[in-house]
Amino acid sequence: MHSTVAGARAAAHAVSVAARATAHAVSMAARTTAHAVSMAARTTAHAVSMAARTTAHAVAVAVRTIGNAISVAARTTAHATAVGARAVADAVSTAARTTAHATAVGARTTAHVTAVGARTTGHATAVGARAVAHAASVVAHTVAHAIAVAARTTAHATAVGARAVAHATSVVARTVAHAIAVAARTTAHAIAVVVRAVQRHLPANTGNPVPAIAAAFALISGAGLLNLWGTITTVSRMPIPDSLPPAIALLERYGVTGTHYARTQAAVELAYALVILGSALLLAVAVRDRHRWARIATAVLAGTALFYATNAGTGTQSLAAALGVAGAVITFTKGAAPWFRPRVLSAEPFAPQRHQTKPHQHLGGQAEPLPSEPVLARQAGPGGDLRNL
Repeated sequence: MHSTVAGARAAAHAVSVAARATAHAVSMAARTTAHAVSMAARTTAHAVSMAARTTAHAVAVAVRTIGNAISVAARTTAHATAVGARAVADAVSTAARTTAHATAVGARTTAHVTAVGARTTGHATAVGARAVAHAASVVAHTVAHAIAVAARTTAHATAVGARAVAHATSVVARTVAHAIAVAARTTAHAIAVVVRAVQRHLPANTGNPVPAIAAAFALISGAGLLNLWGTITTVSRMPIPDSLPPAIALLERYGVTGTHYARTQAAVELAYALVILGSALLLAVAVRDRHRWARIATAVLAGTALFYATNAGTGTQSLAAALGVAGAVITFTKGAAPWFRPRVLSAEPFAPQRHQTKPHQHLGGQAEPLPSEPVLARQAGPGGDLRNL
């Protein structure tokens, strides 16, 4: 047991010694290798540094040489350019001075020639103007003298002729005025005689309104008939258009032609004229029947129709409207006023009778006529009422 432990210790010691020797050998080999590598690296770095320094020195020398050459060339070129520029500038300056001198000399010469020519031309123009002015003055004096002489002669002849004409005109005017005065007096006297004769027969003086109402009836009815006749005449002369007006041209697609349009327009015009005729006849009958509203309506409608016909109607329509206005005016005259007065019926008390009779039976069963207005009492006989006209 003790020898085994001793042998193990000896073996371990031997192994330890061998390991130490091996480690020492490896360490020495590593140090040697590292030293060799370090020396090789230093040698290589030194060689590279020397090569770089040599190359840099060569490049610097070459760059300095090239820069020196470029600088010398630039200085030479700049000197040559400056010398050339100075020579060109000197030549341009010399040429400019020469040209300016020549231009100044030419300008002075031209100005002198122009001034001399202007003076000569001005003198000649002034001399010519004076001569022309003198000749014009002489001619003007001569013409003015001739015109003055002619004007005096003409004025004298005109004055003599004017006096003669004025005298003849005065004589003729006096004669005509005398004749006109005599004719006017005679005409005025005749008109006064006729007016007095007509006034004696006017309804206002005779107290009979029937003629005035008959005239109004005829004029109002005649206005409607004349308007109808004028409308028929206008429609008969109305031209037939080839096409419809632009406002209703769309109807041509449905077969409506210009003939249809003209016939429709004629029918409308005739219908309108018939309506006017019916209104005129209605108003005339109402006037005949003593309706007071009829003359007011007639005046309003006739005045409106006259205003329309005067602005946009024909001559026949204007004449018809004027007839209607005349008829309406007649109904407002003094002679026609009694026709429209309301009747006042006077009722007398009946005599007392034994037997009661009907109100319209008196004295023998005959109706006693009611007393009427004194002015209209004379209309009871034949022709006393418009219904008997």
